[in-house]
Amino acid sequence: MEKIFEHIPHVERYIYERSFINEISILFTYKQLELDFDQKVAPVIEGLDLEIVSDLSKHVPIMIKDQDAMIMLTNSAAVVSLSTKTYKDFRNSGLIWDHVEKLLSAMKVSESVWSFTKGNRWAFNKKFQSEKQREVMRVVLSDDLINSSHNSSLYVEESDDKSHVFSCRYSMGELQNGNSHLDMKIMIVSNLYKVENLKKQVFEMNDLIFDCWSWCISERMKCFMKGNQNDNR
Repeated sequence: MEKIFEHIPHVERYIYERSFINEISILFTYKQLELDFDQKVAPVIEGLDLEIVSDLSKHVPIMIKDQDAMIMLTNSAAVVSLSTKTYKDFRNSGLIWDHVEKLLSAMKVSESVWSFTKGNRWAFNKKFQSEKQREVMRVVLSDDLINSSHNSSLYVEESDDKSHVFSCRYSMGELQNGNSHLDMKIMIVSNLYKVENLKKQVFEMNDLIFDCWSWCISERMKCFMKGNQNDNR
């Protein structure tokens, strides 16, 4: 995939043994419509043998279970949340995107912007006082990210062609047991997607999110995460 952000290089994908992913979701927005469940959505769900897990007496939002993913349909957006198990090999999620394409096509949506969000959490076995937290961050996160965010814990960059915006937010917190954790959430918001060939677009966005994730992580942490190449990214 070609480089589209000035400061974020394209890198070869690598599957790490250890992973700290705790959130993967994709949001597809569209021009507001009146969701016609009985005539448009239900036949597709039945034909694909998907499981409805929401209260159909209310119809909106409609929650659909697809393998290890959850699909939520509303009048203005579809949200797909993936389990970290599914994300172990993202290429195995292709059938999910084929199903989402069929649902959006049946709904006759007018496509708008979409976003890909990926969250990581590093949980530590001790509590770090505030004066030590910046030092801990530099162990996990790259100098490029920390220096570019100017101590604000937020970095934002627009792509050269103005079609994408990348953001990264990170912070230290405290677990219920009192130990510290470091959270990092990255997101790419992109211009208009197309329902047709949705899977190809999602896979390309996943490649781009990996570039951005790699730019945010320190080499020391990458070395810690490397192993038998059997984990998620």
